[in-house]
Parts: sequence; C-alpha cells; structure tokens
Amino acid sequence: MATSQAASLLVPLLVTLALFCQAQSLGLPTGTIMPFRPSPNEAVFTMDVTVAWGSPACGVQRDIVLVNGLFQPTLKARVNDTITVHLINNLPRLLPNTASGISIHWHGLSMWDAAGWADGTAYVSQCPLPSGANQTISFLADESPGTYLWHDHSAANRANGLTGALILDLPNVTPPIADPIPIDGEFTVFVTDWSDQDANVGAMLLNRPIDSAKVTNDSGSFVGGGRPSALLINGKGVAADCGFEVHTGVKSPYEPPICNVTKMSVAPSVACPSGATHEQYNVEPGKQYLFRLINAGSSLYTTVCFEGHKVQLITADATPINWVFLSNGCIDMNTGQRYDILLTTLAVTTAAPSTYWISAHSQMSAGSPSAYAVLRYASAPAAQLPATPTPQGYVEPWTDTNLRNIVTADGVLGYLDNYEYWDYWQMFAHRGLYTADTLHPGTVAARLVVLNMTAPVLAATGQLRWAMNNVALMENPPCDSLLNILRSNSTWLADNTINPEDEASATAALLSVQVFNKTSKSAVYLDDAGWAPPIVPVAGMHVVELKFGEIVDVLMQNLPMGANNGEYRTGVHRNISVPHPMHLHGHKYWVLGWGDGIYDPIVDGAALDTTYPMLRDTTTLPAWGWLYIRFQANNPGIWPLHCHIMSHMYMGQMVYFAEAMDMVPPPPETGHPKCPETCVSSFAPYSKSWINSTYAAANSRFQLPK
Repeated sequence: MATSQAASLLVPLLVTLALFCQAQSLGLPTGTIMPFRPSPNEAVFTMDVTVAWGSPACGVQRDIVLVNGLFQPTLKARVNDTITVHLINNLPRLLPNTASGISIHWHGLSMWDAAGWADGTAYVSQCPLPSGANQTISFLADESPGTYLWHDHSAANRANGLTGALILDLPNVTPPIADPIPIDGEFTVFVTDWSDQDANVGAMLLNRPIDSAKVTNDSGSFVGGGRPSALLINGKGVAADCGFEVHTGVKSPYEPPICNVTKMSVAPSVACPSGATHEQYNVEPGKQYLFRLINAGSSLYTTVCFEGHKVQLITADATPINWVFLSNGCIDMNTGQRYDILLTTLAVTTAAPSTYWISAHSQMSAGSPSAYAVLRYASAPAAQLPATPTPQGYVEPWTDTNLRNIVTADGVLGYLDNYEYWDYWQMFAHRGLYTADTLHPGTVAARLVVLNMTAPVLAATGQLRWAMNNVALMENPPCDSLLNILRSNSTWLADNTINPEDEASATAALLSVQVFNKTSKSAVYLDDAGWAPPIVPVAGMHVVELKFGEIVDVLMQNLPMGANNGEYRTGVHRNISVPHPMHLHGHKYWVLGWGDGIYDPIVDGAALDTTYPMLRDTTTLPAWGWLYIRFQANNPGIWPLHCHIMSHMYMGQMVYFAEAMDMVPPPPETGHPKCPETCVSSFAPYSKSWINSTYAAANSRFQLPK
C-alpha cells in the first residue's frame, strides 16, 4: 500500500484506538488491541509503530517502541478469521536499526498457503518496511486455538518493545463450539527481558571484531550482551527490586541478585516520568482460571512461579498435552515457548484476605534480575503486597523427567485413548498436521538433516558468529525477497552455490561490504545429499531444499563453541556449550528425543519416542547435547529454523528450508513493501566512522554504538 493511502487507514485506526484496554495509570501504557470487524470473520488491526522516551521499569530512560501508543500490546482474534493488519512504520529514519526497517512475524502460526508471504522474516518473505512507509498484511488464521505471539523479525526491535501476545479464540460458528475446559476467567503472563541499552545498538556491537588483532580505533571491538536491567511481566516491573549484589555460592556461576520488593508502584518523577508498577491479577476464591504464559524475551530461559497455588499444564506451544500437575507451581519456559495452565484459587476460608507472589526468574544467566507480580484475592486491599518474603532468584529448573512428562494429548494423537476430545481438536487439524502417519515406528524419513552447532570466529574479520554446519547465515544479499526469487527462478540456488575451493574468498568478499546493492552476489551453501559442510567456517546463505510431502528428520548436535576449526587464534580454546531454543517457522514438529553427548544412532535412535512425542514449534537443544525432531514438508514456502535467542539468530544461527518452491502460490498483488536498491549487510562491521557518517553521531539524540 502506498504511503499516500495512509488516510484510508484512519477509520480502523480510530476504532482500534477506541477499543484498547489500558490497564494502569503508572508505568508505560499497556493493553489489548481489539480488532475492527467489517464482518463476523474479519479482524482488522492497525499497528502504528512509533518511538517514545522512557523506561518500563524506571531504569535508564531511553528510546522505546510503541504500537498505537501501547507497550507490548496483545492482539486478539479468532480461529478462521481473515486477519488484516495495516502496519505503519513511523520510527524515525535516524533511529539506529540493523535492518533499516521492520517486519512482523506471527510466531507459532503455520501460515498455510498464500499466508507464507506474510510470515514476516526479513529478506525471506518480504523486505523490511522502511521508515515513513506502510503495508497491508492479510492472512487466514487457519490454526488451532491457543496462545501465540507476534514480534519484529527484521532488526532487534522486538527487544525494544515491538512484540506482544497473539491470542486465537474459538472460531465464530453456529452452533457455537463448547470449550471442553470450563474456566472463570483468563489472564496473560507475558515475560520479557529489558536492557538499558537500545537493542539495535547492542546488535551493532556484536558485529565488531572479537579478535584483538583485528581491532582498530575505528573498528571498535566486540561487546556481548550483559545482564538485563529488568525482567518484565506484561510490560511492567521495577528495576530497583533487584540490585547488583548477588547471592554467593548459589549454583555458581548463575548467582542471582538479591531482590526485595518494598512497594507496589514507583511514583512518577523527573528521573522516571511514567513511574512504574507491578502487574496485578485479581481473582476470586474457589474459581478456575486460565493463565497464558509466554516467554517473549530476547535471551533468557525463565521460570515462572505461582506462590501458594498448585497448577496444571494443559497446552504447550498451543498444542494440547496430557495434563501435568505441578505441586510447586513453577513452569520453565525458554524464549519463544508458551504454556497454558489452569490455576484453581483457594477456598474463601483459606484465602481472605490474601495476596500471593507471581515471580519470574532467569535460569543459566549470571546476575539476571527477577520479575514480580501479585495474585490478589478480591477481599485484599488494592496495593497490598504479599506478607511473605520476596521470592529469590534461583529456582531449581525442571529435571529431564519433568520435561519428558510433557507429551501431546491422547485426544490429539487420536489412536491412544478412545479418541478423547478427538472431534474437538480434529476441527483444527490441517494437511495431516496431527495425524499419526509420520509417527509409526516403522516410518523412515525421506531426509535426515544433521545440523552441528558451533560459534566460530571468522578469520577474515575476527567476528564471532553462530553457525550451523560451519555456515553463519547472512540474511542478505540479495536485497530482495528470497521467496519471490526462488519462486520465479528455479536455477537461482544452483547458480549461486559456492564451490568448495571458493568458500574462503566468497566469505571474505561478503564480509568486506557494509552495504549491498541489487547486483551483489550471494554465497549459497546448498545442503543436499551430496553436500559436505565447509571445513573452515564461512558466511553465506544456508539452504535445504525439500520436496512436497516428504517426511524430514532433523538432528541438531550442540558442539563446543570453537569446534570444527572455529577458532584460529593461537592458545584460545572455547570449550563451552550453551542451550538453544530452536524455533521452526511454517510448521509444528514432533520432538522425538533429546539427550546429552553425541547422538548415537544405534542406542539413541532405538529410544526415539514415536508413541507420545510432543508437537511444538520451539524446543530447547541442550548444552553439550542433541535434539531430534520430525516434520512433514506439507507447506510450500521458505521456513527458517533458528535459535530464538535474538543475538544468536542475528549472528547466523539459522538455516532456510526451501519447501516445494514449484507449489508456492503467487504473492499478494498489493501490500508488500518495495525492496530497496541497497541494503545494509546483516554482518556489517559498524565502524565508528560509518556510524558517524550515517547517523550524524555528533548531533544524534539517539543511543549509538561507541
């Protein structure tokens, strides 16, 4: 949609603004954007993306991204709605942005058929929407009901506030569908980590050389992400709850800071004009509530705990599971994962008057703060904190047994337990997504894709990257939509595939460029049956081609960071491994197994679970371990598989599955952003001189890399 048409968006924008629910007067404005409905099965949203100055937790004031004036707003629609989004990018042109634009990804949605053009991955389904422009996104929400999220997938703006929950309710049909789980109310627990540093600035610093021999005064040096200044629940929190003094000796090296919540809210001041507050959930005794838990953070594996209450897990990543009773009230979530839980409140005689802690704590991140909210019974004073001490940051993480107890519901699998709930869930089964055909023990996958995870230092530039099979994925060149290119040019991948003897020179050529143009040549690493991964780490585009309908197994192996010739510096040994939350676009996948060490095809292969596997879109690859998943290539398009830790994806931990390109439907006639003549490299070094000339650093009011 052209910019001149922005006036036509005014009516739905006014309706959308009128319908949002602002939840509090202190802190940044948060709430839910309800759709404008021209007809019962149409949901129209306007998302006007702007920048503001502030801090959600009264920490360091900085630029934050809002949508319709709201911080991290929730979107609500229904299954089988045609969702239309009028996206307007009103971010300033000189606001630092590693992609020169924005795009919205609908995390967890399969995006069937033509909806694949709206998946929102920069330079895959579309080019980023530049400042001052707008686009119209439209797709059918042909999914199961449940808890999803949306976020920017171009630059690092998801960590600046361009994210929120996406809730799909039951469809609008006659007669109405009865929900098999009666509840008395529902709430969202949307957990994010917040930094005092602009996330795009942090991303730019990741691209500078880590090798001191490559560092100059102009280049600057690599700066990794530090601890966040706050964890937030529904965009709310107080940075001062947790200090920098840590509990020593508690599961070293993950000592959490000492936290002490002393008041519900922080009043506005010169230092923090918006003030800050904790989220509060108001409940009544003896009722059953649905809580939708979402880890939308940029980096942290978190544990959410409900004090004094027992909870039951009922879904994982919008897939029904066999209910799991959690006596300690704590749920582990890696970034990108979602759980729905049922919480039954206490009886009147037990609860009145009472408030209880809801807390979120980081796992495996030294010194990271906690977040706090309050579960308030109706008889308690409005601003009453719980009488019990502030829960401290270290909570025992789930054991392997806890994780293996989370299995897809019998009713979804159908054949296991007299088809309980089968009619209900079968309404939302599409193209064999929930069938057991891919799970029979005798099934042999047509493809086994093995992905070895490392974190090499590239010899050409001294940059630290994340890689799969020694390829750190660059999102560009080309400065174009890869989906559009491959649909229209069946030989493009072969034409741009790099010969083994040219790998080093191709990588050096790509890394020497700050800004690509339309004629810049890609370096494609086509992962097919005869392909041998590069011996030395490279940068380029890592692609796996899939045929329609074939069953695909993916084995991910978590190697030491410096493995596979990933460290050329003399005397440096990075024998370190960290967990990765692996998210697949376009599909849910069966989690057949995971374990420690190197995968053994005989021993571990015999133990793969093809009876009660979990059906998810985001699962943790363990540190020093492996993860084995299976899906069916039944959704033509290009679907990234990547680590959902934002910095890891940005630094290259991603691969593209190019699925049945000959069956991809045509792109929408209108609505897609025009691709630029030039685009900034996703591995651009961001030297000080380039920052100064591009952003007029001496006169900029925005945070910039130093």
